[in-house]
Amino acid sequence: MTIAIYTRSTDYLTLEELHHLLTLGNQYHIHFLFNKSYVEQTQMNLTAYSRVEELPLETQCLLSYGGDGTFLHAVNFIGSRSLPVLGVNSGRLGFLSSVNNCDTETALRALIDHSVRKEERMMIHAEGPFSSDLSELNALNEFTLQKNGLNMISIDTYVCNEYVATYMADGIIVSTPTGSTAYSLSIGGPIITPGCHCFIINPIAPHHLTMRPLIIDSSAHIKLKVTTRNNSCIATMDNRSFEVQNDAVFTLSVSPQKVQVLKPGNQTFYDTLRKKLMWGVDNRK
Repeated sequence: MTIAIYTRSTDYLTLEELHHLLTLGNQYHIHFLFNKSYVEQTQMNLTAYSRVEELPLETQCLLSYGGDGTFLHAVNFIGSRSLPVLGVNSGRLGFLSSVNNCDTETALRALIDHSVRKEERMMIHAEGPFSSDLSELNALNEFTLQKNGLNMISIDTYVCNEYVATYMADGIIVSTPTGSTAYSLSIGGPIITPGCHCFIINPIAPHHLTMRPLIIDSSAHIKLKVTTRNNSCIATMDNRSFEVQNDAVFTLSVSPQKVQVLKPGNQTFYDTLRKKLMWGVDNRK
């Protein structure tokens, strides 16, 4: 079995954990490949790869070591290649990275026994002036427009060419169900189960307090035109940010590209909610 490892730092996959992982590889006959930047940090003789095209076709999956930020980097790295991703959490909250790093052996055994569950997650496809040489991108969590300075921005919003509203706010988030437990949740957005096919349009600190999150079907196309008193504002796709000019227009739709997320067979979305958000925990005890 061949498994690719993706991590950004020895802070996430420590040398001690690496030696344990290599021991498990020998025990279970697993060949590991590591991203080149990590190999350079370890200064060890490990099999390295720089591009997703260098991964053998028989690669079973990609293990992302870190938090949800590392997971998003991994998804961006593999691009359109249909390679399942399993997140090993050595960060903080970790909705995407669902396996604790102390349970790596259990996760590997589940991969060997084919007892992992594969979840297909939708992505946002965005078209717009991200940069001079980049006009379209995909995101697993969210697309945002945010102010670049002190002044709020105005975002004219259309759904299927029908005018919805002009949001005067610090910004706006268009989130997938996967991203509903990320930035959108932190500003009061609803939690959506990953299997739903929808987008959440959520203003960031709106000037009109009656403007609330709006859930629309993922078959809809969204058009956003941003106006700012400054010369520019910030557009983001997951953990990538771009400075865009006044009057920039973006079109959002569901991406034909999907992400295959691996989960341990006995772990559900509701288990994650109870554990990560401590639902039902009585702190008085």
